[in-house]
Amino acid sequence: MIKLSWLAKRRPQQAAKDTWLEYYADQAEASLQPALRSFYAAGVVPGNTLLQEAPFVALDLETTGLNPRRNSVLSVGLVPFSAQRIYPNQGRHWIVKPEGDLTGESVKYHHITHADVENAPLLTEVLDDVLTHLQGRIVVCHYHQIERYFLRHAVQRYWQEELMFPIVDTMYLERQILKKSSALLVSRLRRQEVASLRLSDSRRRYGLPLYMAHHAFVDALATAELLQAQLTRNGFATKRLRDVWC
Repeated sequence: MIKLSWLAKRRPQQAAKDTWLEYYADQAEASLQPALRSFYAAGVVPGNTLLQEAPFVALDLETTGLNPRRNSVLSVGLVPFSAQRIYPNQGRHWIVKPEGDLTGESVKYHHITHADVENAPLLTEVLDDVLTHLQGRIVVCHYHQIERYFLRHAVQRYWQEELMFPIVDTMYLERQILKKSSALLVSRLRRQEVASLRLSDSRRRYGLPLYMAHHAFVDALATAELLQAQLTRNGFATKRLRDVWC
């Protein structure tokens, strides 16, 4: 079995290139939770797959904060898509009950109220369903640290197991695009505000419409549209997954 501590010690990009297939196979045998076994047994899309041919699922989590050990997930949204088409009717959205109390700041930020979460399921009650929708696809996020580590911490806490998967990060891609265009360097030299990498600002550069922010399903849809635009405009469609995933 590949130990996650060993995987984490390697350079993330190198680990992603060399070990995901092996890691999935090992975890499919080692995992005790049926949902995790099914997730890993479905396999991972090979790293040499062209982005224009890969099956994706955009994923977004709304949380009460940025620390997975101190904060809780409030909602999960996902939308399956490809480079050519988005399937919002196959997407899902869950509001889940946080482990702590909601704060006024959180309600103002996410518009998820005490009434919304009062009878909502716990995250552990929807994890099986979430994993079913993720399996067999490459997860796409805008700033992957939230989705990767909140889900990993939840699986460790609830099931005492491990969850890791490769992610294509649209924020990372946008940073590379701006670097290539010298936009970041020009901004610094002119002492102008550096181009924002926020989801809404990144979408604006491609002429994509403004959506309501901080709704998990809407942000997942917005992320899917952003990746499609990035692939179309910047020649990423013919790159391979192993060149961009983390």
